[in-house]
Amino acid sequence: MFGEPERNEKEWGKVKFNQLANIDRTQALPNEFTKEDVYLGLEDIEKVTGNIIKTSLENAEELKSSKFRFTTNHILYGKLRPYLNKVAFPVTKGICSTDIFPIMPLQNISNKYFIGYLMRSNYFVKQMTLKTVGANLPRASSDSIQNLKVYKPPMELQTQFANIATKAETLKEQYKNSLHELENLYGSLSQRAFNGELK
Repeated sequence: MFGEPERNEKEWGKVKFNQLANIDRTQALPNEFTKEDVYLGLEDIEKVTGNIIKTSLENAEELKSSKFRFTTNHILYGKLRPYLNKVAFPVTKGICSTDIFPIMPLQNISNKYFIGYLMRSNYFVKQMTLKTVGANLPRASSDSIQNLKVYKPPMELQTQFANIATKAETLKEQYKNSLHELENLYGSLSQRAFNGELK
C-alpha cells in the first residue's frame, strides 16, 4: 500500500519523523502509582511481533523510579537494542519503563497504525541500529528518531490502512481467545483421560 520505506518507489514526500509523531515524555512519579496502574517493562513486549506478553513481576505501587505514562493512542517503542524491533499497540492506558518511548501521532497528519508499520519496517530498524548510542546497552536516541527522514503518504491512504489493520487485530484477538479455549479443553480432556474417566 505504501511501498518500501527506504526505496520509496511511490515517491511520497519526505519529512522528519517529528513532523509525523512526537515522543511523549509525560512522567509518572512513584508517589502517584496505584495498584490499578498497569505497568509494562521492556520485557513485556515481544520482539518483532510487538505482542504484549506480561512477564514483569513489578507491582506498580512498589516501583521506586519515574516512568512514562501511555494511553491506547500511543505506540510503544523499545529504544534499548533497537534491532529487537519492539513496537507495540497498547490496549489499555498505563505506565511504562523509561526504556520505552510512548510515541504519539500528530492529529490529522498521521495515525498510529501507519506509524507503527513505519517503525517496524526494516528501514527504521536498520537506521536506529546504525545510530545507537552506548556500547554496553545500545539504545536509539530521541534525536535519531525525531530527525530520521521518512516518507509521508496521504492521510486518506493511512486511514484506509488503519481500517484494514484494525480488522486484522480484531481477528487476531479472536483467534488468540479461541486458541486459549481449545488449550483449556485439551488440558481438561487430557486430565480426564489420565484419570481413566474417558471411555
